[in-house]
Amino acid sequence: MIMALMELADSQQNEILNQVLRKYSKRHRSIQKIFTNHFKRLLPVMELMEIDHAKLPEHSKQLIGAYFTMEYSIEAAAFFNPSIIEHPDQSSLAPGQKRIIISFRATGEGHISSIVFRQGVLDNNMDIDIEPPGKMLEVPEHVKNHTYHKKAFLRKLREMWSDSGYRNDEAYEIISDQLHDTFTYEELKHALREVQVKLEPRQENLAFLQEVRWLASSHYEMTFSRIPPYVSGLFSPLLIPKKTG
Repeated sequence: MIMALMELADSQQNEILNQVLRKYSKRHRSIQKIFTNHFKRLLPVMELMEIDHAKLPEHSKQLIGAYFTMEYSIEAAAFFNPSIIEHPDQSSLAPGQKRIIISFRATGEGHISSIVFRQGVLDNNMDIDIEPPGKMLEVPEHVKNHTYHKKAFLRKLREMWSDSGYRNDEAYEIISDQLHDTFTYEELKHALREVQVKLEPRQENLAFLQEVRWLASSHYEMTFSRIPPYVSGLFSPLLIPKKTG
């Protein structure tokens, strides 16, 4: 597929890309950024193909990224498990009203679950008026430079031991000595490499390191390019990477 696209003339590539943008940009925010990110996922494949991706023009990168993108309906199969919280913005409301945010578990094609949201207003009779969902869906960016606090991180690690009945005091002490009071994900990965050198390559030690990595990956920050009044709609289409093989 990649070679076939690269063999097209620049004019053909631009024509196809413009057709894609006209068709999909009205229901996908930052669509060109999505195509660029999906193109970047292909870089290891392109290196194996000995393709110098740095020399490709931007429209070629966008088109290749688009061809390895699929549209996915995140609420096509189910929509359930609501949870409600108070909205941080309580302006422009009538007396007795409260603006709320409701989260749901949405299940789409292939039964992949997502968390989606609705916005509404609760009145003094406990009736909820849900605002119409928007036409565009946005996926937040996963921020990996989250700052962890050592005490809270180690406390959660001990709680995981209590739930599983598994503990490794030797490894725990070593990782505790390696971490600062606050640390980033990259600093944690460096500390884990140091710990791995000091520990014997036993199964329980390797399992401990895997538990620490899992805990770190479960704590993250998500950022949106903008905070929309709603971030989902029934049968909302989402652009996700298409498998390369």
